[in-house]
Amino acid sequence: MDSLNKLVQAYTLPIAQEQKKLGVLLDFKLLIHAHGGRDNVVFVRKLASWAAVEGDTTFGVAFRRVFPDSLKRVQIQAGFAWALGHTLHHDEIYREVLPRP
Repeated sequence: MDSLNKLVQAYTLPIAQEQKKLGVLLDFKLLIHAHGGRDNVVFVRKLASWAAVEGDTTFGVAFRRVFPDSLKRVQIQAGFAWALGHTLHHDEIYREVLPRP
């Protein structure tokens, strides 16, 4: 989780700030928690509209603006793949609220 946190601080936060400048991303929160010995990461985004939710392409635009070097973008993506590939993801913070039919 330390590696993932460092990646998020260095790369995700600057991209999110650029998305805010583009006007689609209004706000965001990063939630990291350890629950029952398992780590989880949730990136919560508040977007400007439902259209933005369905068709948001600003991540790619912001990613290219903040990191114009394509080789650097590949390295960043590889770093996230490495960090996320070493942990299982568990959504224990969610629970079903409607009974199944």
